[in-house]
Amino acid sequence: MGEMPVTEGPKRVLDQDQQRQGCWAIILFILATVWLAAMTVIVQSSGWLLEQTLFEGYPATDSRWQLPLIYGVSILVPMAFLERKATSPRSKLIYRTLSMAAVFAILQFPARLVALTDAQLVNVLQIAAMLLYLVLINQWLKRVSPDWVPPFRKMDWRGLGPAGLIGLLVSIPWLLWGALGSPLDTFLNLVVGLLFGVSASWTVVGGLLIATQRADREYRLADILIDGFGMALALVVMVTGFGQTGMQWVLLYCLPALGFTTAMLSQVGKEEAKGLNWAPVAVMLGLAAAWPLMLTDPDELAVIVSGGAGERIAWVTRSGGVTFVIEAALSFAFYPLLRWLTRRAALPLAGKLAVAGVGIAAVCTYFFFGVTGFYGERLFVILKDQADLTQINPDLAWQERRTQVYQTLVAHTEKDQNGIRNVLDRFGVRYTSFYLVNAIEVQAGPLVRFWLNSRPEVDRIIDDPILRPLPVSSPAVAGMLSAPTGPTWNVSLVQADKVWDTLGVTGEGILVGVSDSGVQGDHPAIRDAYAGTVDAGIPAWLDLWNRTPTPTDISGHGTAVTSVILGKNTGIAPGAKWMGCANLARNLGNPAYYVGCMQFLFAPYPPDGDPLRDGEPAQGAQVLNYSWGCPGVEGCDADALLPAVKAIRAAGIFQAAAAGNMGSDYCGSVSDPPAIYGQVFSVGSIDSNEDMSSFSSIGPVVLDGKLETKPDLLAPGENVIAANAGSSYEAVSGTSFSSPHVAGVVALMWSANPALIGNVDLTEQLLRKSASAYSGPLTKCNADSGNPENAPTYGILNAYAAVKLAVEVNTNP
Repeated sequence: MGEMPVTEGPKRVLDQDQQRQGCWAIILFILATVWLAAMTVIVQSSGWLLEQTLFEGYPATDSRWQLPLIYGVSILVPMAFLERKATSPRSKLIYRTLSMAAVFAILQFPARLVALTDAQLVNVLQIAAMLLYLVLINQWLKRVSPDWVPPFRKMDWRGLGPAGLIGLLVSIPWLLWGALGSPLDTFLNLVVGLLFGVSASWTVVGGLLIATQRADREYRLADILIDGFGMALALVVMVTGFGQTGMQWVLLYCLPALGFTTAMLSQVGKEEAKGLNWAPVAVMLGLAAAWPLMLTDPDELAVIVSGGAGERIAWVTRSGGVTFVIEAALSFAFYPLLRWLTRRAALPLAGKLAVAGVGIAAVCTYFFFGVTGFYGERLFVILKDQADLTQINPDLAWQERRTQVYQTLVAHTEKDQNGIRNVLDRFGVRYTSFYLVNAIEVQAGPLVRFWLNSRPEVDRIIDDPILRPLPVSSPAVAGMLSAPTGPTWNVSLVQADKVWDTLGVTGEGILVGVSDSGVQGDHPAIRDAYAGTVDAGIPAWLDLWNRTPTPTDISGHGTAVTSVILGKNTGIAPGAKWMGCANLARNLGNPAYYVGCMQFLFAPYPPDGDPLRDGEPAQGAQVLNYSWGCPGVEGCDADALLPAVKAIRAAGIFQAAAAGNMGSDYCGSVSDPPAIYGQVFSVGSIDSNEDMSSFSSIGPVVLDGKLETKPDLLAPGENVIAANAGSSYEAVSGTSFSSPHVAGVVALMWSANPALIGNVDLTEQLLRKSASAYSGPLTKCNADSGNPENAPTYGILNAYAAVKLAVEVNTNP
């Protein structure tokens, strides 16, 4: 950065300040403020939209790192120019401060070069960028400001009492409604917040206050208003460059409003200190930044996670709003005390008691009313040696085959994980073992991760994110429709009602497993179909999120899915039974929860049991439905769930999966496990006109090095009438509601011909053979005749034709 000197001494500058003000200076300052505000809105909004796009898995170039560069330069260039050209000395100082803030924003770009979800690495890069900024700004201010003394040589703490009081007051809403991450997350965010406070303090002190707050000059209300507004603008610039994944909006609530308080806080004890209290200012701003950073997971601010009522974003908005009110009130409360505080070297006893009282109130708020504990830092450790199931005889009866698969998987897991588990037990590290994937979920941080990576049996380690708990459970969101009085349009379109009426088959004898957000077990549409217990002492329900003893659903997604499979008037196979497992109660899962539910539905076990020892595979579901995908933001890579779906298929269990809702505008939008696997029957969506839905993902996908068509079939998935939370009904859309149609039809096929149970290969052949031809419009990708894999070789699900073929088949699996 070039040198931008103020040629006149600070005292003379300030004496002439009023004389040299003019209309042009005011107009230019207004225009500069408007420009800064416009660029802030543009960059904040575009950054947020890009982050949401990337978080939801849509294909987009990750250009987030360009945003702080573009923003910083767009502020730095005009502010540096105005600083040189301004005739008003105070305006020159404000423009200098904004230029420094812009440099801070520019230096934040490395933190946006890493993955959105790699929060700890983001913290480390932010710390490095801020340390670099402090070194640069100190060297630059020594050159351009004769009154600048390196802060580490002059640390005056006379304003620490008021700073601590303010920092503790603004903590209360976050301690009340937020939740901490892991110990390492908490420590890193505390360091990040405090370093931000130091950076902001050096910026406003060195750029503005060191000149405007002379010890021999009265600091008036007009000075507070002008300096406070300038510092608020500087904080806006710094926050915009600093925050990401939604945190920039949160910090905008919590920091700029302290601009006026900062101007006054730096005056505390001035008559004795004869200098500026940059350290207390740093503490106040640092704590104000640290509380939301420590007590909010930025991933939970994503719309796909937090779009429902009562989710984290609602609590963060409330916390930010209360923080803003507290800070605004403090600005008004501080001013009447300003003259008195400038003469004080320390707070009186009453002031110290006030600080202690607020501190005690903050502690009590957290421990008596807040969400206590640490949450986060889970690793999903996948081992190299996965079980070999090729020796399982496919001609065995399906119950016996399932038992052999289970025993083989468990024996392999116990043997292969023994060494790692012994070490983890020795050091008291919490973990959970899995057998469908030979993997271990470990609750630990970077040191344990480094050790695990060094183990020869470990293949790879992927993230296993977990949402922090909410202060109050989200309310169930009820639908707006009445219960249908007859088969819904989608049931009739696939001719399931014709199966009931003509063939007398409704799915009796088949148990379907649903892993989803949960299921409202007492919903009138599905309560009679609940399996209750699959065996003595084993309920047909497991909630990995909240450990609810009976089937529960807040979002309604899992309830809708279940009702499309077998609900009264809404379902394909109303005579079938269901068992359920909650793996994404708040619309964000992880590999451990996905595999955990798959294990329960494959081999259910008692509530207090061990899935590796107490599983009952012969009592599990014959058909599984996956109306979810596991993208990278949830920790999954392309092969994360592959061993699980291979094992489940080897056991003779049919798996239907939603193709995804990334849209059909481009090839390869079927991109997340489990829909990408050949062992899973993926389903896309059509509307009531039998045209493919615009949101429905398409292939091809790469399987064993070859391009293969996905989805396998199409089924209704747009404006489907389904059960919802609160014993209600709603029109729902998404491939999440297409795959349950296939699960229901398989239940009909296997109910009509029990000899087919377990014969997944033949069942899939019959589904494809019986499908009605798709004659709707082609997508751009489909129309590419040069790639036959992109053509709509899949058809539309036809329940009647499929069940007729199943009845006609004379085979034993």
